[in-house]
This record gives sequence, structure tokens and C-alpha cells, in this order.
Amino acid sequence: MQQNPKQLEYIRRQQAQRLAARRRAEAIRRERIRRARRNRAILRFVLFLFIVVGITIIVSFVRSCSKDERIVPERTVPASNSESTLSALEKYPAYADDKADISSECVLLVDLTNDEVVCEKNSAQSVRIASLTKIMTAIVAIENLDDLNST
Repeated sequence: MQQNPKQLEYIRRQQAQRLAARRRAEAIRRERIRRARRNRAILRFVLFLFIVVGITIIVSFVRSCSKDERIVPERTVPASNSESTLSALEKYPAYADDKADISSECVLLVDLTNDEVVCEKNSAQSVRIASLTKIMTAIVAIENLDDLNST
């Protein structure tokens, strides 16, 4: 069966319109994908920025909290040998009774009334604070519990 030229022209226009519609739909789809990728990249950058700023704030807060202005200034420190430690502790009766039997690797004893270092032993050395953590846990528990015999 032979088609007349008008029918052929109509079919060609229909095919061209379908092809153009497919191309527009594909371009729209590609543009949506490009926008979604850009938005995800922006979101990742903002999230990264928030994390960096948050960590910076936390680190600066921890550093500012860990500085004790009473101990930081330079002081005259007695020598670390046991004789000078004993002589320095003589004016502190609570410690003089023990005859300064200091078995710890690191010690820093400060008189807070006049902000004076009484004795020190490896005070600049960085050490783990497990015992201090246990002591603080006990203090917090004692301060906050009404009945210390309860479980």
C-alpha cells in the first residue's frame, strides 16, 4: 500500500516531535542530576565546615579549661632531691608527719595560699591520670548521693 506525500510528511513530523521531546526530557534529566550532585557537594562542604569549626571550638575550650593560671606562672622550684623535699615539707605539718615518703614518679605540691611550689618531681612530664579520675569519681559520688550505703 502506497502512502501519499502528506501522510509521509505527517509521519516524519510526528517522529521529529517525539525525538525532540526525548531530547528535551534527557536534557532535563541531565540537568536534574547535575543540580543534585552540586547540592550534595555543597552539603558535604557545609557539613565538613561545621565539623571543623566544632572541633576547633571544642579544642580551644579544652585548652582554655586546662590552663590553671595559679600554677602556670614561673616559680622558683626547690631541687628534686629528697633532702630538699623533706626540708620544704617541714613547714607543712600534714605532710611532715609522713617524712615525705614520695613513691610517685611525678609530684607537684603547690601552696595555694601564696601560690608557691613547695616541691616537685618530674612535674613537667606528661602522665596518665587514672588515679585522679578515680578520686574525682569518688568525690562526685559522695557529693551527689544521699545514702552512701545504697547500691
